[in-house]
Amino acid sequence: MLTRFRCCAMLAILTLCSAPATAQDIEELLLNALKDFAEQKAEEAGLLPQEQNSELPAQETSLIFHGVALPEPDVFYSLHTDTNNHSSVSAEQECFDRVQGKQAWNAAGNTSWNPSSIRSLCQGTTLGSAPPSCFNTAMFHGAAWGKRVQDTMSWSLASRLCQGTNSATKPINCLKSKLKGKRTLNDAIDVCSGRNSKTPPVLTGVILPGTLKPAKQLKETECYNYVQGRIAWDAAGKSKKWNPENIKQLCEGTTSAYSPGNCFSYVLHKGSQWGKKSKHRVTWREASKLCAGTNNAQQVTACFKQAIQQNKSVTQAIVSCR
Repeated sequence: MLTRFRCCAMLAILTLCSAPATAQDIEELLLNALKDFAEQKAEEAGLLPQEQNSELPAQETSLIFHGVALPEPDVFYSLHTDTNNHSSVSAEQECFDRVQGKQAWNAAGNTSWNPSSIRSLCQGTTLGSAPPSCFNTAMFHGAAWGKRVQDTMSWSLASRLCQGTNSATKPINCLKSKLKGKRTLNDAIDVCSGRNSKTPPVLTGVILPGTLKPAKQLKETECYNYVQGRIAWDAAGKSKKWNPENIKQLCEGTTSAYSPGNCFSYVLHKGSQWGKKSKHRVTWREASKLCAGTNNAQQVTACFKQAIQQNKSVTQAIVSCR
């Protein structure tokens, strides 16, 4: 076993005998001999890496750990969960897939969500279809929730109600029941979503979906829900079921959720104040044109009233007050 070491040592001694050497030279030669011997024994035992495997491509070496290929970062993130419940992870992914690009989040029909908002809606569900279905009913059947301003549904409230639910109908039925009992929408959602507290919890990680200005889109959605089923669009005051496109036109651009609806209702249903001449009769289309996107119902209606008193036609008054 020591053959090679002995040879190296003898060579070192012969070298020293043939030329003057210091103590440092002798030490260095002996250390090199020991090193060569150790490397030989390690190679024989297979402890040194083979030359052809010592330089793997960078991409491969970064993904190998004890012989197991790790997933790419985005896949790893989607697999991560606080529990090892595979069915829950699969259901959350199914929920995500059912929402993004398919489920509108606002009255304008925008189906492009911020991923954080979908994750918040779907988190914890074991039935992927339940949160999207619940959200759709809560968000777009706002007329059923009541006629009070405080009963106006928004996307964030609908998301809070349906977050992580395993039933598309239970939160909805609960909400209907609680609102009949004169609870506010916020209180009812706290109870029906399992958050029984007076202060609505903050939705962590939820960002308003979509790409337009958040405040603007949020108010447009609230305006839509305020008008649909609450404000009559006909002069007789009987028909409160609007064509969605007409509400979108009325609410588009507003940053005041209730101003377009209140303006429209006042202009159309207080028509007797405008005058007895035919040119002073207001149709729903004219009321909508006057009030579309307004942020101040009082200012617009006051201007309109003054213009009519100056004997301007409805068309002229609308042009003056827009």
